[in-house]
Amino acid sequence: MLGHELRNPLGAISNPGSMLQMQDGDPKAIRFASDVIARQTSQLRRLIDDLLDVNRIISGRISLETKRVNLMEAVQSAIDALETAAKGSEHAITVCLRPVWIEADPARLEQIVSNLLSNAAAHTPTGGRIGVEVDQDGDIAILRVADTRVGIETEHLARIFDLFYQVPRTLDRPKGGLGIGLTLVQRLVQLYGGTVSVSSEGPNKGAMFTVRLPAVSPPATTQGQREQPQGAIKKHTILLIEDDADSRESLKRVFEFWGHSVELAADGRTGLAAPGSQRPRSGILTSPLSISDCRE
Repeated sequence: MLGHELRNPLGAISNPGSMLQMQDGDPKAIRFASDVIARQTSQLRRLIDDLLDVNRIISGRISLETKRVNLMEAVQSAIDALETAAKGSEHAITVCLRPVWIEADPARLEQIVSNLLSNAAAHTPTGGRIGVEVDQDGDIAILRVADTRVGIETEHLARIFDLFYQVPRTLDRPKGGLGIGLTLVQRLVQLYGGTVSVSSEGPNKGAMFTVRLPAVSPPATTQGQREQPQGAIKKHTILLIEDDADSRESLKRVFEFWGHSVELAADGRTGLAAPGSQRPRSGILTSPLSISDCRE
C-alpha cells in the first residue's frame, strides 16, 4: 500500500511530462500538463513530509517553534488552500469560526488542520458536506471537522489513529492513503497537551473529528504593531548547492525568473572553493555537506 500511494503521484507526473515533450506548443496542453505536475508534486511532497515527521515524532527529534496563534485564521487558511487545490470543489464546505488563541507552531498547526480536512474530503462522496467549527469552552480551544462520509464502523474507531492503519476499502470507498495522516494529527496534538477523538454512528452516517487544545489569552495589541508593507524583492547573487542535476537546473531557472543571479555547485566542496571575490551574498544548500566539506 505504501509503494502504491507513493507511485500514484509519480505516474501522474510522468504522463504530462511525456505530453509536454510531444506537444507542439499548444498553450492549453502546456497549462494542463503544468497544473497536473504542480498538483501531484505538492501531493507527493506532503506524503513524504508526513512520513518524515512521523519518524521525527516517534524518535523524539521533531522541532517545534511555538508562538501565540489564532486558531480561526489557521483553519480558514487551510480551507482556502483546500479549495484552491480543487479538492474542495466536489464538496460543500460550511464553516462556523470564532477567534480562539493557542500556543502552537504555525507550520505544525497547519499540518493538523490540513490533514483533517484532506481526510474528510478523501472519504466524503461527491456532493457531500464538510463542516468545520472553531469554538472555545473555558480554557479549551475546540476544532471540529465533520463530514457526510461513508462512515466508520465501530470496530475501526479504536484503531483509526494507529500508524499505517486503514479502514478496509469497498466499492463505495475507493480512496485510500498511507494511513499516517491521522497518526500525525494525534501525535502533534499530544505534543501541545491536547487530545483528538473521532465519533461516527456507523456506515453512511458520516464522522466527526474533535481536537481540544489549551487556549490562551489573545495577544495585547499596541499601536505600531501592524506589519509594514513589503517592498520589492531584492536581487541577489545566490550560490545553489544541489547534487541532483535536474533539481539544480530547475531551481536555477526559478531564481533567475525572479531576477537573481545564480552560481551552481554539485557539492559543498566545490561551492565553498569559490574565490572570495566571487562568493555570493546568499547561499541555498539542498544537499547535506559532508564533514570534510564543513571543515574546509
